[in-house]
Amino acid sequence: MNPPMNIKVKVMSLSMLTAVTLYGCAFLGGLNLEFPWQLQPVAGPTDTSRAYAHFLAGVVYERRGMIDRAVAQYERTLERDADAVTPSVKLVRALRRQGNSEKSLKIARDIVHRHPDNPDLWILLGEGLYQSGRHEEALEAFRKAVEINPAELTSYAPLLEAQESMNDYVAAAEVYEKLASRYPDQPAFQFQYALSLFRIGDYEAAATAFEKVLELQPAFQRARYLLATCLMESGRIADSLPHFARYLESQALDVQALGVAAAAFFRNGSMAEAFNLLQIRLALQDPEPEDFFKAALVALVADMPEEAVKITDAVSVPVLGGLIRAVAARNSGQQPGDDLAELEAQADNLNDECESYLLPALTLFGPREMGDRLLNALETLRKEAADRGTPSRVVAFTRARIYMIQEAYPLAVEAFEEALKAPGGNDDPWVHSNIAYCFQELEQWDPAERHHRRALELMPDNPDMMNNLGYFLAEHNKSLNEAESLLKRALEIDPDNPFYLDSLGWVYYRKGRFQEALDHVRRAVYGMNHDDAELREHLGDIFAAMGDVSRAAEEWRRAVRLDKKRDSARRKLEQSQPPANGT
Repeated sequence: MNPPMNIKVKVMSLSMLTAVTLYGCAFLGGLNLEFPWQLQPVAGPTDTSRAYAHFLAGVVYERRGMIDRAVAQYERTLERDADAVTPSVKLVRALRRQGNSEKSLKIARDIVHRHPDNPDLWILLGEGLYQSGRHEEALEAFRKAVEINPAELTSYAPLLEAQESMNDYVAAAEVYEKLASRYPDQPAFQFQYALSLFRIGDYEAAATAFEKVLELQPAFQRARYLLATCLMESGRIADSLPHFARYLESQALDVQALGVAAAAFFRNGSMAEAFNLLQIRLALQDPEPEDFFKAALVALVADMPEEAVKITDAVSVPVLGGLIRAVAARNSGQQPGDDLAELEAQADNLNDECESYLLPALTLFGPREMGDRLLNALETLRKEAADRGTPSRVVAFTRARIYMIQEAYPLAVEAFEEALKAPGGNDDPWVHSNIAYCFQELEQWDPAERHHRRALELMPDNPDMMNNLGYFLAEHNKSLNEAESLLKRALEIDPDNPFYLDSLGWVYYRKGRFQEALDHVRRAVYGMNHDDAELREHLGDIFAAMGDVSRAAEEWRRAVRLDKKRDSARRKLEQSQPPANGT
């Protein structure tokens, strides 16, 4: 049965309209795109039909990449129908593509004002604010979208993405906590919540959350590995071992997990198991220099000197690798040669090696568990140098760095002072820089400043030295013009360095230039690769100085959440709270 003629005409018209919209009216050539919609009934076109015509023309122009014409058509649409949401959204996005961010924001704000209960429009506004660098306003817009429709999961994504890109991992963890509470039987939400706790270093709470994930989905192996890591980091070493073993049964080629599991066995006193796991890692494809270094280190302190010597052949860490070899050679009964003298000749590279290899290894295997064993191993070389009547800068510096990560600052100072007495030690800027830090931790301000200045004198063009002295002066509210000059020089060399930005922000805080301080410290927060307790406390102090006590308290709370030992932020937070009786 053939359809009626009028229905057939309508179908053909619809097909033409679809083709025009999808394919950009290529066949229309130079015709006015409004023409099809001007063929209205005799009664004449209405504002609605004209608005619709302009809107469709805008869509066509935009799909053809003709953004300026699209913007003009969308604007004409809104002249005839100011409350139309979809054309407004299209105009906002087209203006962004055009590069007109201020106008797009103005229109987005107007749409939100007209339709304040539409969460999608708040997200639209938040996106524009974020792209324009107005991050805090963007977060407020995203939070509003979630507040309007908390049951709509898509509302959370822009908020979480913005928080994480701004390193606000504490706030993200709190959002994930709400989602996990709302959907307690969904392993995906539980996992994201656990992962967010892991990222802020709340290992005990993260372990509990990962256990919940495994109750819901026992085969979720990634959750098992992270649970094992959290148990290890929270001190429950023995509890972590079965989870590591079970994970590696199915993921035997996970090289990262092999290293972390080796650390757990090492901390538990199971040296042979730890070394075996590290050997497996070395047998896999493309081990890194740090993998060889860690294996050699474990072999040394586990009384396997021959293995340590063999592994150091592949260690491309000249000074520390040579140090391991020297100790291992003596422990295996070999006669000492001039190896220690050769290491002294390379001592200028030792600080970089400590930062890149020693400190990560100590953090992984435990500052106490590995540090104390390594200190004992180095005693042989220390005594040998003492018998010769000349301290070893390499041995003394390495010992001092171990004491630093153990937070044994008086012992670190003694070791650095020994390094200063060694040949070349007083001319080593890194000895002065590190001992200055130790004196700061011991609140011995005069020697701290003296050594900071000596380090900068030895390396006048090094931005780290500029930053160290500049921040020290800012902390003690002295010589602020000198500090500002130093930090500006450092930022000329490395403009986006978050440590330098925070230091200069702190100078501005001391000078009472609070908005500049806020801008710099915020940039520092956004530039870090993690959420940082000290920077959060700085933000809190700046907000407090600006009279915004509630935001100050929020930042201090974040600082305490990130670092439970941060007593200064905790005191400020407690003092900011109103008394319990309301008086």
